[in-house]
Amino acid sequence: MWLLLALNGCGEDRATTINLETRDFAIETSNSTPASMESVRLGLVAIDAQGNRSDAALLDDITRVEWDFGDGTRQTTDAGSAFRHQYAAEGNYTITVRVTLASGETRTDTSFIQVAGRSLRYEMEQYNGDRVWIMAHRGRYDDMAREGIPENTVEAFLRCVELGCVDIIETDVRTTKDGRLVVCHDNTTINAANGGGFIKDMTLKQVQAFKLYDRQGNITDHTFNTLEEVLEACRGKVWLKIDKTVDNDIDLIYETVRAYGMLDQVLFYFSQAQNTEDDSDLVNNSEECIEILNGYSPEALLHPHSNSLAWFNLYDGTPNVRSFEISTSYAMQAGNETVKAMRDKGYIVMTNLMDNYDANFISGDTSVVDAFLENGCNVIQTDVCVTLDRYLRNIGRR
Repeated sequence: MWLLLALNGCGEDRATTINLETRDFAIETSNSTPASMESVRLGLVAIDAQGNRSDAALLDDITRVEWDFGDGTRQTTDAGSAFRHQYAAEGNYTITVRVTLASGETRTDTSFIQVAGRSLRYEMEQYNGDRVWIMAHRGRYDDMAREGIPENTVEAFLRCVELGCVDIIETDVRTTKDGRLVVCHDNTTINAANGGGFIKDMTLKQVQAFKLYDRQGNITDHTFNTLEEVLEACRGKVWLKIDKTVDNDIDLIYETVRAYGMLDQVLFYFSQAQNTEDDSDLVNNSEECIEILNGYSPEALLHPHSNSLAWFNLYDGTPNVRSFEISTSYAMQAGNETVKAMRDKGYIVMTNLMDNYDANFISGDTSVVDAFLENGCNVIQTDVCVTLDRYLRNIGRR
């Protein structure tokens, strides 16, 4: 699924006769808003007199294609060839393509690329294990309760960005009755806000009528954000991990992330566990979800939870899986065989410092974090990212 960037009002496919000597071609790209070092797919498409995609065979009239990516690099390709390009630095770039037709006539087209943030896929591929990444659980941080900001909100996420110590933010999605994705951990609004019920039984307007609690239980002026609002606010600033993927419309989540150009900045998390019996009518099988997502192009980054060698072996080698998550009790076991297998095969291993573990940690007990590091865990999810960052810096792991 590619985005059409040429300009002439391109829309649905429509078969018609076209002469490239008098009509247009277009630049096509997999993402017009990529991260730096994201592998962006580029190519040409023929368009008809109405500006719609037409028969690709009509590109046969083109004998030479010269690309200028706007970043000081150029490339020559065949008309029908798709290829990939990486922008090394953030910024706005103009892509110019010059084609030569069989008649000798030359034509040009331009499109625009806005590069922001870092490619998570690229950083995972280049990761050497020295620097531990910090994930803010639901956008929580040390002073959140005092500052009165509710979890899983745009304001909380942007506050994490301001802190400068958060690499990834974990968030949760739920699908409303009218097919919108809202950010909420539970499948009901009751624990997060001052009323409501099951999110799948309410429209977005109904869900957003309720006000969120802060971490001390006080009602705030905040309401539930949509996933679109979160993606728009976070693009280019911080990576995201989307939880509850198996409990929702997989196609809708993928398409929403793709539409906001963030497939290289988001992890799709999968756990085998069902969250409640009320989710039994939804897809709750990680293998099925991963198969669905791996059927799409561009590719999504997949992040399974595996607490045993059996589950790890099930997902090992699956396309687009570069990381695994493992529960705290396993990650802290000295020489845990599952963690070792993950690390031996070059995967990034994530685990969790939360609940009583992070309470003990901020009181000075670093034994659990030390055990994570000894076992080779690379990413730690926590509610106390500032304290964790300070400790990791002191031992040279940040």
